Amino acid sequence: SQSSQVLGDIKSMFLQGGIVYGAQRFAMSIITTGGEIERQHIALQSILGDLQSANELFGQIKNLALASPFTFSELNKDVKQLAAFGVESENLYDKTKRLADISAGLGVSFERLGLAYGQVKARSWLDGKELRQFAYAGLPMLQKLADLYTQTKGRAYTTRDVRDMITKREVPFEDVDKIFDQLTNKGGQFYNMQLVLSDTLLGRYLKLKDAWEIMLSDFARGDSIVGGTFKHILDAVTAIVQSLDKMGPVIAAAFSGVALKKAATLLGGGVS
Repeated sequence: SQSSQVLGDIKSMFLQGGIVYGAQRFAMSIITTGGEIERQHIALQSILGDLQSANELFGQIKNLALASPFTFSELNKDVKQLAAFGVESENLYDKTKRLADISAGLGVSFERLGLAYGQVKARSWLDGKELRQFAYAGLPMLQKLADLYTQTKGRAYTTRDVRDMITKREVPFEDVDKIFDQLTNKGGQFYNMQLVLSDTLLGRYLKLKDAWEIMLSDFARGDSIVGGTFKHILDAVTAIVQSLDKMGPVIAAAFSGVALKKAATLLGGGVS
């Protein structure tokens, strides 16, 4: 019947509209999310100054993201943060993983813990400011250092002793780094904590989110078919927009001519 035909046409129209809308959203996801990760990749290359090391590290971070409660884009920013504080390129992945394990276990952002760690690294000794930052994050650095010195220096150390050492700038970065290694080595309190948390329901959802982001970043690469096509389209549209100022007088004349004809038609109709 005619009514069923109309309903069928409406259903088809909505379906086509949904497909077009979904395609537009997907395209924008490639451009924004995928493009942002591509930009981070280029920034990492600039920071490290070595294309091969940056590409290798980028691949390692991809794999880590799929076994981590942190997203791929978050971990990329974390790597750049540590690199900016002077962590050597050959140690970047290891230190990122260890700090991410501790951050996941403590339930705090990597940015907070990485900032304190990086500041100690850059200064080369532990200061009271970073000690407080560790404490705010839930990491009892003072007690951990006291335990470390008691084990290695031949006598019992209290937290007061360590605090005095910090005041005298006698706690080097290397000792703080040892605490992070102890906590994340096999048998440590936060060993492979990201892997443990990624098996939870939320962790599995974040794995899916990471896989989606990684797919978008692969599409956004300039050497991929999708990314290359999008870049050509955007370049072409940009060129057209940039040439509009030269075409302005021609377009204005054309539109004015159309407007005059329309006005004449309306006036003529009114007269008749």
